[in-house]
Amino acid sequence: MQHQPRLAATVLAALLSVTLVPSPAQGAVRPVAHHVRLGVCTPRVSAPSAHPGRALERYAAKVGGMPRIAMWYETWHGGPLIAHRVMRAVKRHGVVPMITWMPMKNSLTRIAAGDYDGYLHDSAVAARRWGRRLLLRPFSEMNGRWMPWGVGAHGNTAQQFVAAWRHLVSIFHSAHATNVRFVFSPNVISPNSPDFTSMYPGDRYVDRVGLDGYNWGTSVPGQRWRSFREIFAHSYAVLARLTSRPMLIAETASSEAGGHKARWIKHAFRRDMARFPRIRAVVWFNHRKETSWPVDSSAAALRSYRRIVRAE
Repeated sequence: MQHQPRLAATVLAALLSVTLVPSPAQGAVRPVAHHVRLGVCTPRVSAPSAHPGRALERYAAKVGGMPRIAMWYETWHGGPLIAHRVMRAVKRHGVVPMITWMPMKNSLTRIAAGDYDGYLHDSAVAARRWGRRLLLRPFSEMNGRWMPWGVGAHGNTAQQFVAAWRHLVSIFHSAHATNVRFVFSPNVISPNSPDFTSMYPGDRYVDRVGLDGYNWGTSVPGQRWRSFREIFAHSYAVLARLTSRPMLIAETASSEAGGHKARWIKHAFRRDMARFPRIRAVVWFNHRKETSWPVDSSAAALRSYRRIVRAE
């Protein structure tokens, strides 16, 4: 996710069973022409949180349904991959975890060379023992130069990235962590996040593919209001040609600045999404960073999103 023009925060939403489950709505109409499911990345649903279950419950009460996916961020060596408090919370609520796993200080060449194999093996064993489905999203936005592991940053090449990815996945395969689904998730193509085709590790090493993209509106200089379709159309086409793996929007949200956010939400799910038939899940980035991303940034935006949840 680009959190400033030309920059982004590095720490920042069975087939992809990532739906919100609201109370049944009489006469509900699905928001899109195909089955799109909903998930979230929201504050205090994370490894260090003292009460992640309560945070999930508060979010569900606000939007009208419990998400079946919760995405959060973890750094390598910042703690165990399987943080039991948050994992117990998502399990208790029937939520599928998606962990964005970030090697902040680990070079691609050293990863591929095996310098961190002990840590990776221990993580793979812990994931296998967890035993339930886990969406694991390492090296997110690898085409973004703002990421330490990004191709083009620190001399990183696409070949080095692919080697590091394949090595990591091979360790999990060797540990028989068959419950882990690896998510390849570039940023949408832009001047600062180029085409990711050369970075794709291959279907043998990828289980799901995703895209990260945001409507910044006019919240930062050099940006403008863009529809969901404008944000994702080109990158979706590139990704669809690259692989037939199941697809999701791994991070998205809209600012309030420069347009009508409630209408953006409505059009994204009821109109634009129909043009993306392979997308099966959308994860909303619900943190208040840089601009007004949360679904409740205004009463109108929240009402619009609640209607999508009820229709789903």
